[in-house]
Amino acid sequence: MLSMKSKTLLIALCMGLIRNSSASSEAQRQADKIRIERMMKEKMEGLEKHRSGKFTATPQQRADVLVKTAYEKMTADGNEGAAFKFFEDALNLFPYHTDALLSTGLKLLQKGNKDEQRLGVTRLGYSFADDAHPRPVDVDSLQGAMLSSMIGNWYMKQNEYKAARKFFKHAASSEAQASHCSSISSATMLTSYPESIEDMEIAFDRSSRLMEKLINVKSLSMKAVPDPDYFNFCFAPSQNYASYQNEDIKEIMDKYYRVALKAFPEHGYVAPFIKEERDSNKKIKIGLVSSYFDDKSEAVSLGRTLSQLSKNEYDVSFIWVMDDKEQKTPFLNEAKDEGFEVIKVRTEADPPEKWVTKAHEKIGKYELDVILYPDISRSKQTYALGMSRLARVQATTHGNPTTSGISREVMDYFISWEATELSEKEAQAHYTEELLMFSQTEFPFLLSEGPDENTYGAITREEVAEKLEIPEEGNWYISLQPSGKRTPQFDEIISDIQMKDAQAQIVLLEDIDNKESKKIIHGRFQASGCDLSRIHFIAPQDETQSLALLNLADVVMDPYMFSNPMQTKQALDVGSAIITLPTDYHSGRWTKAYLEKLGITDTIANDDADFVKKAVHFATKKGEGKKLKKNIKKSLNKFYKNKGAVESWDLMIMKLLSKYPMGSDEL
Repeated sequence: MLSMKSKTLLIALCMGLIRNSSASSEAQRQADKIRIERMMKEKMEGLEKHRSGKFTATPQQRADVLVKTAYEKMTADGNEGAAFKFFEDALNLFPYHTDALLSTGLKLLQKGNKDEQRLGVTRLGYSFADDAHPRPVDVDSLQGAMLSSMIGNWYMKQNEYKAARKFFKHAASSEAQASHCSSISSATMLTSYPESIEDMEIAFDRSSRLMEKLINVKSLSMKAVPDPDYFNFCFAPSQNYASYQNEDIKEIMDKYYRVALKAFPEHGYVAPFIKEERDSNKKIKIGLVSSYFDDKSEAVSLGRTLSQLSKNEYDVSFIWVMDDKEQKTPFLNEAKDEGFEVIKVRTEADPPEKWVTKAHEKIGKYELDVILYPDISRSKQTYALGMSRLARVQATTHGNPTTSGISREVMDYFISWEATELSEKEAQAHYTEELLMFSQTEFPFLLSEGPDENTYGAITREEVAEKLEIPEEGNWYISLQPSGKRTPQFDEIISDIQMKDAQAQIVLLEDIDNKESKKIIHGRFQASGCDLSRIHFIAPQDETQSLALLNLADVVMDPYMFSNPMQTKQALDVGSAIITLPTDYHSGRWTKAYLEKLGITDTIANDDADFVKKAVHFATKKGEGKKLKKNIKKSLNKFYKNKGAVESWDLMIMKLLSKYPMGSDEL
């Protein structure tokens, strides 16, 4: 949704109240007054004829009368509701009336309902049509450039990158375009729904080239951006880049950061206290920064560990970057009750474009020694904040699927775990930050006890099959990771499983609600030779139902190239046979690391063919599956009884501080 400032600006723009010239002269204002009075008189006469049924003009002319009535309601009475009805009536008479399309389109875009927003965006798009009346929106006008940018941004947020690219291209090529915003959006967009492996290569190469082009521009302009939070509006999220593990992710993340810094040099802020010598007698101040403090987040997982550090030595604060998504944060409420500082950074500051500057000042006052960003790539606002030096030592960690790309002058370290990485030399090549790792023997995570089996164990296969419309018979191969984490390579693995097992029933999560992405996913399966009648898409389930599904699955599959530590733990909690194919990046090696920690290696594949072989083996050999489930459950105490996580983080923080030149003038 647009901010109030954006809404006001665009409504004025769409009604033609913003002109390319400077303030209107007195003569112009008088002429406008006469024109409006004449228009109102004509409108009233026409409206009476329209209501009496004596109006014999064309549908366009009748629509004109209704639109004029709507404008009167908005300008004279301030009655937007009544105006909206007149605009709707106008569109019923003539669906391509530009003023009605723009006014209702913007109104619908403010709704919380996605279907209404989509209708609004569609109407805004129709306003460019050649047969729009009384005139189409000119893409080479300021109005056209800003509308194109706004429409593209909405499609980008829905992961409909084809449609988004079309409108960003219009905006970027507009003769009236005064901003590089749409060019930045086009360059930084990498879809999580590529059509094929070849499409992934083309998309990655295109983004890399476009970002390089922007880096070489003398300066990047942010004028006339239709949203005051320029960074959030103009940049695509970088978390999709983790899907492109066959490409050089470090290089493209480095370019992402360089484009961001060029567009927003003020984000390269350095807090004044950084160069001051630290008082070694004071407690070590740690800040944990995230936009996501819901119970299943990496931030909360790490937060629970840090909150157990000695309060005599550490002062831990939780910095919540509050973006536009509502979320419950019981962890932060508990932390506050226990005496921890909770620092709220509001991205809807007044004025919104100054929120980063205000955050710099607010966080800087705490003079933090260490800032940890557990999931910097999940939120563009958090990423924008992470471009600044707000603590003596700054690090990202395992909740990020890839490097942040941020210069080592700002983001010192990426903290990982040897069990999820290749050799140190090979792994370092993936990060712009210096790589620090917990040792293979450490287990730096506090994991909660598994769920009570009574909550999910009583749910039967018959009940789940009926509720989710899955065939009860056959072998269930399940993957509950988000659809955007299923790559074309994984589609081919699924096809091979179906070929090897005629009884295979594939159960996958479908968490998208747009036609473009669904069409791509189904098209990929068809291209891979999958039997779509044996692939079953289900909506996201609550925790109990998810656990029941995992428990009843014959096999749980990690989608190549991802493994999620939280979801892997869920599968292991119920003893599922989880098949994984590790990649070179840590985001594809978590399940391998967990299984090796448990001493279970039978389900770790060496390649695609081995993945298929192991999956079919455990799905069809029921006795082997039961034996494996029993072994997994026996080994889980190695997770739950881990007492070394807090000590491991204590030592890691000491290492961070010991490696940093306190009070250095190098910054």
